[in-house]
Amino acid sequence: MAKKIKFTYKDRDYVLEFNRNSVRALEAQGFQVEKIDAQPDTMISLLFAGAFLMHHRNAATNRKLVEEIFRNIPKRGELVETLVEMYQEPLLALFDEPEETEGNLKWETED
Repeated sequence: MAKKIKFTYKDRDYVLEFNRNSVRALEAQGFQVEKIDAQPDTMISLLFAGAFLMHHRNAATNRKLVEEIFRNIPKRGELVETLVEMYQEPLLALFDEPEETEGNLKWETED
């Protein structure tokens, strides 16, 4: 089951979560998880804003609001670690094997 972050800010409920579409959109904006250490300000900001895309697309594009929320969240180190895990979940799901049922596609290599 995919992880979610839930919180209320200024009487509005938020759910942060990633799916394949939000991951694609985040990557299209230039996010690269391997660059978090080299470019923390840029990559962490993109990652946090990207977590809004799935359920709060309008909030995700409001950089001022996203930055305000981020400034008010405690334990940011843990938050970023959790966001990275959440970001990776849809990517890891790409490699899940299909269930063993009749009709699954079979493939092989040929020399």
